[in-house]
Amino acid sequence: MMIRGWFRSQSLHRKLLLTNLLATALAFLLGLLIISLGVWQEGHQRAELDGLTRARVIADNSAAGLMFQDKDSVAATLDVLRVDGRVLFAAVYDRDGKLFVGLGASQPAIEPPGKLAMTAAEARFSGGYLDVWAPVSIKGESSGMLLIREDMSALYLHIARLVGIVLLSSLISGGLATLLVYRMLQRVISPLSGLSLLMQQVSQKGDYSSRAEVSSRDEVGELAESFNLMLDQIERNNIALSCELNQRRDAEIKLDRLAHYDNVTQLTNRHYFEHRLHTLLREMSTRGERAALMFIDLDNFKDVNDTYGHHIGDQLLRTVGARMAQSLRSEDEVSRLGGDEFAVLLTRISELAQVEVVASKILKLIAQPVFIEGHEIFVGVSIGTVMLPDDTIDFNCALRYADMAMYHAKHLGRNNHQFYRRELSEEQGQRLLLESNLRRALERDEFEVFFQPIHSLAEGRALLGAEALIRWRHPELGLVPPADFIPMAEESGLIVRIGEWVLRTACQEAMRWQGVGASGKYFVAVNLSPCQLADAELIARVKSALSDSGLPPELLELELTESVLADQSEGSVQKLIQTAEMGVQLVLDDFGTGYSSLSYLKHFPITKLKIDRSFVSELPDDLDDRSICEAIVGLSKSLQVTVLAEGIETLEQAELLQRIGCQEAQGFYFNRPMPAEAFRQLLGQDGNG
Repeated sequence: MMIRGWFRSQSLHRKLLLTNLLATALAFLLGLLIISLGVWQEGHQRAELDGLTRARVIADNSAAGLMFQDKDSVAATLDVLRVDGRVLFAAVYDRDGKLFVGLGASQPAIEPPGKLAMTAAEARFSGGYLDVWAPVSIKGESSGMLLIREDMSALYLHIARLVGIVLLSSLISGGLATLLVYRMLQRVISPLSGLSLLMQQVSQKGDYSSRAEVSSRDEVGELAESFNLMLDQIERNNIALSCELNQRRDAEIKLDRLAHYDNVTQLTNRHYFEHRLHTLLREMSTRGERAALMFIDLDNFKDVNDTYGHHIGDQLLRTVGARMAQSLRSEDEVSRLGGDEFAVLLTRISELAQVEVVASKILKLIAQPVFIEGHEIFVGVSIGTVMLPDDTIDFNCALRYADMAMYHAKHLGRNNHQFYRRELSEEQGQRLLLESNLRRALERDEFEVFFQPIHSLAEGRALLGAEALIRWRHPELGLVPPADFIPMAEESGLIVRIGEWVLRTACQEAMRWQGVGASGKYFVAVNLSPCQLADAELIARVKSALSDSGLPPELLELELTESVLADQSEGSVQKLIQTAEMGVQLVLDDFGTGYSSLSYLKHFPITKLKIDRSFVSELPDDLDDRSICEAIVGLSKSLQVTVLAEGIETLEQAELLQRIGCQEAQGFYFNRPMPAEAFRQLLGQDGNG
């Protein structure tokens, strides 16, 4: 395991070199072993062959001497072996195995073969000697044995020399081969080492502009080319990734801006404001500071959008936002919550007077006219403020209280600033309860339509028709005045459903009047709210009410106030024109109370003017009111429209209006609003009269 770990830790060059050396050494040892074995075997075979040949010759020459017991002859034959330095001992044994003649210094301790046991020559190697036995026979009959012992050291020395020569030549050739392999390995490994070093540099420095040198067309060259192609691809990917990261970074910046800033005013948005308020409320308990949260809503901003278009409205919002920011300290912040609503956070407030100063600055700056694309636009704001932590430290309560204070400012006439008071929560609770009941009033059939008669001011004071007035008979509160629930119905949008119900009910009731009374034809007047005029289904609703009831269109009057007609959009004008083309009469209510009343007579098909009660209440004593009434009557005669005066409470008022030419009248002097059944009884009395 240690050797394996050490080998793994070596460089590729050293691994290849060691592998080559090991393979060379193994090949060398294996070759040396094979050669040595071959030389050894060949030497033994040759020595054995020589010994056997010599033994046969000596045995044949000694046969006669042994047979005749001639030791001298046998000794002379053996003496021939002296010239061979390898022969250590030679002897001839008789048939009984006894030594007959011996040659050599001493007789070896060798037991000769058994009597006449040997029929052929044999060679035996033992302890560095070669013992050769050969039978001594004449004509095939054995008479004894011959032994020749030879010294094998010379042979072994010769074999050792041969092996040494082979070993030396192998070492030299192995060294040359190793040197050659080493040089070749350097040529092969050098590009790989350079490639490895380049990889390390690229990995450490991240510089993918470097390239490997391609010095050959072999596998190493292909590897270098592939590595260069990989670096090219990585570099291209890095460039693409860098571009993508830059795009993502830009996108994140844009998303962050979209997430925290308003696209129109470039002020912080609701998301950022709520996060800032959360943080402020959380830290307020530890810092011991006071702060103020202001909710700001633009007054009549919808009119600007509808009149001039949304692009003008957006520019107005930007200007208003900039003016608000101009009114604040550097540590304060203004955010746009959406639509025409803004919020201001004032920090480090020591007294309420500081808040009043900021609110006063905002009101003053916003009140200045804004000039956009040749239009001079005036706009106001309603501001509601909640003090933190004096009023609350709860996030949701802070938002709700500021909103209550802002709506309280709107109810007080708009374009003013109000602080939150706990009484507002109680009023809000009552208002929400009343609104909830209002939503169910239609389902519970709690609404009624009262009718206030309209009379002619000519002699006889003939009854002409009636104005339909809604009443809410609450099961617990009793009869709720219209002033308490009509504004609520308009704000909540319920006025559209309520108005349609009044229209249908009034048309059905007016149809019952026809053929009764003195004239036999009586009209009904129904008030039309701004929400109804904005309703896309207005024309269809009027047609449906007339069709279902059977009431002739000329007996239906729709009363519109100047605030309704302030929306002079193309759609509103077309709706009123279509209504007039149906034969329905259009009445301009509260005439004279607006600042541009005369323009409405030019743009809308008005058939009747209604003098506001504010000009009638002080008659006949107030000369200014009398002059206004005379002017309105004179204008109506020039325009050939009918004039109706409302709010008449005395005989003197009725007589004066009759003298100046007013044609129709209504008020408590004639009749109070009454239920439908009472009005039908009045019609019967009119017929009897």
